[in-house]
Amino acid sequence: MFKKIIEILNYSNTFISVAAAFLTYGLSIQIGGNDAFFYSVFVFFSTLATYNFQRFLRVDELIDYESDFLNWIRNNKRLIIWIILISLIFDLIIGVVYFKELKPVLLILIISLVLSVLYVFSIKGHSLRSVACFKMYLIAVVWTLAVGVVPLILQEQISNEKIIFVSAHFFLIVGLCVPFDVRDLVYDSPTLKTLPQLVGVRWSKVISVVLVGIYYFLSFYLVGWSLIHLVYLLLLVLLLLNMTPKRNVNYYLIIDLSIGLLGCIYVIL
Repeated sequence: MFKKIIEILNYSNTFISVAAAFLTYGLSIQIGGNDAFFYSVFVFFSTLATYNFQRFLRVDELIDYESDFLNWIRNNKRLIIWIILISLIFDLIIGVVYFKELKPVLLILIISLVLSVLYVFSIKGHSLRSVACFKMYLIAVVWTLAVGVVPLILQEQISNEKIIFVSAHFFLIVGLCVPFDVRDLVYDSPTLKTLPQLVGVRWSKVISVVLVGIYYFLSFYLVGWSLIHLVYLLLLVLLLLNMTPKRNVNYYLIIDLSIGLLGCIYVIL
C-alpha cells in the first residue's frame, strides 16, 4: 500500500512539484523575497500543472515503449486532467490575489508558461524539446525564472550577490537534468542530440558534476561556506557519479527530492 502511494505521488509529479516549492521558498528566504509562502504555493501548482500537461501530451508519442510510468499515465488520463485543471484554478486565484498588479512578475510567469507549453506542443511537427542540444538548457531557464528571478523581483533590495546567487541555480538545474537525459536514452530520438547521446554516459557524469560545482562556487557570493551545504554537494556528486541508464525510479525520485532538500537547507543557513 505504501509503495503504491509513493508511485502515485511520483508518477503524478507531486514530488517534483513539492521540491520546486521548497526550493522556491528557501531561495526566497535567502534573498529576502516578499510573499515567499504564497509564491511557493503558486510554484507548486504551476509545476504540477506543467509537468502533467507535458507528460499527458508526450505519452502518445511513445506508443512503442512500455514502462510502469508510461502505463500509469495511459491508465490515469482522467485523473491527470483533473490535476491540471485544479492546479490551474489555484494558480489563477493566487495570481489574481497577489500578483495581478506586479507587471514584471506577470511577464516572467507568462514567458515561463509559453516556454513550458512550447516545450512539448508541436507546431508543424516541431516543438522546442525537439531542437537539438536545447532541451536541458530550456528546462533550466524556465526553472531559474520561476524559482529565482520572480522571488528576486518580489523583494525590495537587489544586489549583485543576489543576482549571482539566483543565476547559479541555472547551472544546478542543468546539472540535475543530465541524469534524466541518461534515463531517456532509450526513448529520445537521436536527432535531439542530448548530452549523453553526444558524449556518452561517462562524460555526462563529469559535465554534470562540473555544473553542480559551478553552482556551489557561485552560491558562495551570498550563502558563504557551511558544513551542511558542503555535505549536500558531496552527496549530490555521489548521486551523479553513479547514474546509469538502468537506474530504477527511486534513483530519479531521490534527485527530485534533493532539489527540495536544498530549499530546506537555505531556510536553516
